[in-house]
Parts: sequence; structure tokens; C-alpha cells
Amino acid sequence: MKNRIYILIAGFLLITAACSGHHTNTAISGNASAGKARVPEKRFVLPQIPDSLTVPAERADWLAMHYWDLFDFKDTALVFRPEIGEQALADFLDVLRMTGEKIAGEAMAAMMDRASADSAAYRHFTALAGKYLYDVNSPFSDETRYVPVLQHALASPLTDPTEKIRLRHRLTMAMTNRPGERAADFEYILADGRKGRMSRIKARYTVLFFNDPGCEDCRRVKDYIA
Repeated sequence: MKNRIYILIAGFLLITAACSGHHTNTAISGNASAGKARVPEKRFVLPQIPDSLTVPAERADWLAMHYWDLFDFKDTALVFRPEIGEQALADFLDVLRMTGEKIAGEAMAAMMDRASADSAAYRHFTALAGKYLYDVNSPFSDETRYVPVLQHALASPLTDPTEKIRLRHRLTMAMTNRPGERAADFEYILADGRKGRMSRIKARYTVLFFNDPGCEDCRRVKDYIA
């Protein structure tokens, strides 16, 4: 995974170098044979990382914070085309894996700020964030990254009041059992009928593994833990 991410960021650096001085409104080139102007293709354009930043971590942080600078959230031809808007979000989440929690949170909030330029785009990216960050089957599933989106959407007048009910529940769940915090206590029943509470377990470390006995992936995880 680390190799793939480093390859991705290297690709970003090459792309930004190649795209230096070019923006979404690329100059229209003439067609010598037809004498007609060719309409530039809609695409996502990355900002150019300053040459003064040479440390990979600093370049990743800068890219995370400026990733959406050249993206027009009012342009439906960009926002609602999966190969442009949605793919850009997926690549953005890959970049955030190379940043710290503080920068990642600020970058997610900055993205939502920019998406606020258009109500339809805002709702679309809020939904996409849920698809990629909240769905446990997503390779980007990460409640920590999702929290800034939820907080932004709940505070925004662009979010439908009914939708806020669902998002508020998600935020409550995401803020439960956060890394580094005391785990919520609960009661359990053993196979022999005895009851207990997690808080009464006297051990230096406790591993909780929730699984479906008929799940093949769960079986592999159990074998790995053993």
C-alpha cells in the first residue's frame, strides 16, 4: 500500500510539472485542415506544487490543502461526471493518506468550503464522501476523515433538514470509541450463560473482534489473530 501511495504522489508531482502554466481553460488550438477551433476536453487539473517545497511530506501537505484550487464546483460537466469529479475525490483521499490528521481534517473542510459554491455540487460531494469514507466495504473507509465532512454538512444551510437527521446519527457513531479514548463499556454473555462487562476485564490489553461466524473473511482474520 505504501508503495502504491508513493507511486501515486510521484505521479502527481510529474503531472503538476507537466501541467505548469496550464489550467482547465486550456487555450483552444486551431485545426489547420478544417479551419475550426477544437473545444478543450473537460478534465481535472492539479495545481502546481511550488518548487521551493522539496520534502515529500511538505509537498503532500501542500497538495492536500490546494488540491481543489483549479476545480470549478459550479461546472456540472466536471462535478457530476464520475471519471472526473468522483475520480478526483478518490485520488484526493489517497493523497490524504500521506498527511497527518490535522492537515487531513483541514483539507476535507476546505474541500467542503469550495463545494459550497453550488448547492447541487455540495450535496453530491457530501454523498460521495459518505460512499467512500463511511461504507465499511470501501477501501477508503475512515470515520476520522469523515468527521469534518459531517460537521460541515450539519452546519451548512445547503444540507436538507431531513438529511441532517441521518448525518447527525452518523456523527454520533463516528465520535464513539475514537482512537486514544476510553472505549464505551458494554455487557456480554459467554457461551456458558455467564454475564460480564468489558470494564471488569483485568488485562493490560483487550482485543475486541466482532464477526459473523459464517463470514469467510472473518475466518481468515481469526486465523491471522491466532
